[in-house]
Amino acid sequence: MFSRSTMLALAVAFGAAGLANPATAACTGGLDVAAAFAKQREKKAFRMDANVISGQGPLKMTVDYVLPDRLHQTVQIIVEQRAIDAVLIGAKAWANEGDGWREAPADIKDELERQLTDVAEETSEQVAGFECLGRELIDGRELAAYKAQEGPKDMSPDAASKAPTNETVRIVYVDPATGLPARTVIGRPDKLDRPLYKAIYSYPDDLKIEPPVVK
Repeated sequence: MFSRSTMLALAVAFGAAGLANPATAACTGGLDVAAAFAKQREKKAFRMDANVISGQGPLKMTVDYVLPDRLHQTVQIIVEQRAIDAVLIGAKAWANEGDGWREAPADIKDELERQLTDVAEETSEQVAGFECLGRELIDGRELAAYKAQEGPKDMSPDAASKAPTNETVRIVYVDPATGLPARTVIGRPDKLDRPLYKAIYSYPDDLKIEPPVVK
C-alpha cells in the first residue's frame, strides 16, 4: 500500500502557470496571464522543474505534460533520499516508490487528474489579480514579470498559528521572444530570495509519455 507521505508528496504541485507575450502590446496583467495559459496549452508538451518547501521538508519535482491527457511526475523527497514516480495516461495511472511500477491507488490517480485538469482547463477568472512588474534580468535573460497576491500556504504543520505572516505572493515570468512562460516563484514578500516554490519551464521537442512496464 502507498504510504501517507507518498500521497502527500504527490499532492504537492502549484500548477504550471503561464504568461502572456508582452513584447508587442501594453501589459494588461491578468489578461496577459490568461492569454499565456492558452499559448502554453497550444504548445501541448512542456516540462516543469520545481523546488518546493513543504510540510515534509524540501522536495524537487519534475513534471512532464503532454496534453490533453498525459502526465509524468517525479518527486524527490530530499530528507528521505528517495524518489516517487507517477504516470497518468487517460483513465489509467501508475506509481513507482522504488520497488517497481504498479497501478496507482484511487486517491493518487485523482490527484494526478486534478493537476492535469488545472493545467489543461485553467480559465481567465483563475488568473485575475496579476499586476505588471516590468522587465527583470533573471540568470542572464530579460523576462517580463507579473505579480499576484496569494492566500496562506500550509507549508509547515504549524502554519495555521502563523496565518498573519504566512501570506505569499506569486510572480510569473515570460520570455518576450517566445511569449511562453519561463518560471514561477511563490514566496513571502520579504523572502523572495528564498521562495517556498520555484518552477522553471522548458519545451523539449521530443517529449513523450508512454505507459510504464508493470511488474
